[in-house]
Amino acid sequence: MLIHEPRGEEQLEPRMPNVETTEAYHEMVAVWSQLQDREADKRLASAGQLDAGIAWMIHRWASGGSLEDVLKGSDMSAGDFVRRSRQVIDLLGQVAQAAQPDVADNARSATAAMLRGVLRPIVSASQGS
Repeated sequence: MLIHEPRGEEQLEPRMPNVETTEAYHEMVAVWSQLQDREADKRLASAGQLDAGIAWMIHRWASGGSLEDVLKGSDMSAGDFVRRSRQVIDLLGQVAQAAQPDVADNARSATAAMLRGVLRPIVSASQGS
């Protein structure tokens, strides 16, 4: 929701993996709205809108779906998905470093689930294979 920048039109209510994610999305939208109001009050440039359009694809990938299945029905290219996923992994790493232990553990678990297939870590020749 924080890093996705859609191309073209997106769904008004993006597909979510479960009720908890939907509730978290709505809570984030409420907080984001308050932030935008404060930005406007101070005449600051807006940070833009939240967009959860990639949430379902990220969930499917982290749950073990194939790249073909994850991208099915979307107009996102494999390269764009990999780029966005790496941004999600980077954000999860930042959360893991800054959050309370239970949230940090969840962020590390999510990172581990994402680091597979085309997203597995790149190991340099000097580090071994």
